[in-house]
Amino acid sequence: MANRPDDALILYFYGEHEAPEQIERALADHLESSQRLLLEVANGGGSPEDERASAAHLLSANRLYRRAAERAGERRVAAVLGELEILFAELADDPASARTRFPHARAESEDLLFKVRIARNNLKGFS
Repeated sequence: MANRPDDALILYFYGEHEAPEQIERALADHLESSQRLLLEVANGGGSPEDERASAAHLLSANRLYRRAAERAGERRVAAVLGELEILFAELADDPASARTRFPHARAESEDLLFKVRIARNNLKGFS
């Protein structure tokens, strides 16, 4: 998948290098991939297997992005990533059970989708 945390983020996270532009670009890509999954969940268009695979992939990357955002003092971005992390963990664990509470999950993902769009638009150069 194209949304793999790149070396700039990993080096930044471990304090060996600061590359804000590369991190913002990688984060923007991650948020865009997150939006796609949230739309699938909100619209009920994806298969549980595809949602599980996408969520598992996004979950591991999301944890790194959240930690980097916290480290950089980006509390709002970190908060949105924290909410994404909870949803991704649930979907990666069992997307079918998430569908049993579909009305609540749909409203939750639509609200989160809005927050993700705002976070992505607030990144410099990506609005």
